[in-house]
Formats: sequence, structure tokens, C-alpha cells
Amino acid sequence: MLRTSRCIIRNIQDSDEAFYFQLQKTKKIREFLWWIQSDEHIASRFSKILWDPNSYWAIIRNDTNEKIWIISIDTHCDVGWKELSYEFDDSSWWKWYAFESISEILKFASEKLNINEIIAETQSKNAKSRVLLDKLWFTLKEEIIRHWEKQKVYLKSLT
Repeated sequence: MLRTSRCIIRNIQDSDEAFYFQLQKTKKIREFLWWIQSDEHIASRFSKILWDPNSYWAIIRNDTNEKIWIISIDTHCDVGWKELSYEFDDSSWWKWYAFESISEILKFASEKLNINEIIAETQSKNAKSRVLLDKLWFTLKEEIIRHWEKQKVYLKSLT
């Protein structure tokens, strides 16, 4: 378990399934994630996540015990590099929870998982995510088209 001044960061657990479903079904959150998924697909994906708990974390506010984020470091679909991904409840947007929790996970990735470089991919039109990646000192690596949308792929050295 990791901590920041305002968040608890812990591995995904069975008890996170309802929150995971909520994130996957929220249109505002899914806006930049290509499609709203079926319940069967979400359940299958969550089962796979539970098999690899050291790559997926739930972010919980210290003051309210409310789950606000799911962050992962997994293998990118194209290049085989480690990829940072995040999905979070829109009530926490622009409150710096993302910055502080991702910063702690990147430190953990460098020190405990021995990851030297990590990428993050977001839709070009997702301004909030692009601002966050800039604040975390990711640099733009390339622009691509995926699922008929322009994407920006960012890179960060963790050494």
C-alpha cells in the first residue's frame, strides 16, 4: 500500500468491482475511451485485472474513504512498453488527486518494478489528460490514429 498526503493507493481487490463497473459505464468518463462496454466485457476484464493485482491500483481519498481512481501500469498494445493508464471519477477532476497519486505510482514503478521508461496514450482532444501528462513531465513521443481518433503517445524516463 502506498500513501500520499490525501490518498491511499492500494492494489485492486474483489471489493472494487462495483466501482470499476461504475467507471466503465459513466459516459463522461468513457468519452475518450472509445466505447461503452457491455457488462459481460467489463466483468471479464475485471476478472483479468484481479489476476494481476500488482499492476492495478485503487485510489481512495483519506478524508472520505471514497474511491476516486483506478490506475494501471500494463503492457502497451503496440510497442510492448509499459503504459500508464488511469480512469477516475469525474468528481475528482482538477483537484490534483491525479497528479499526486500518479507521481507516487511512478516513483514506485521506478524503485520497485524497475521500470526505466513508461508511456501514456490519450486522445488528442482529451485536453485534461494532456495537461496532466505535461504536469507529470511526460514528453510527446508521437501522434497516431487509433480507433479512428487522433492519439498522442507520451514518454517519460523514470531514471
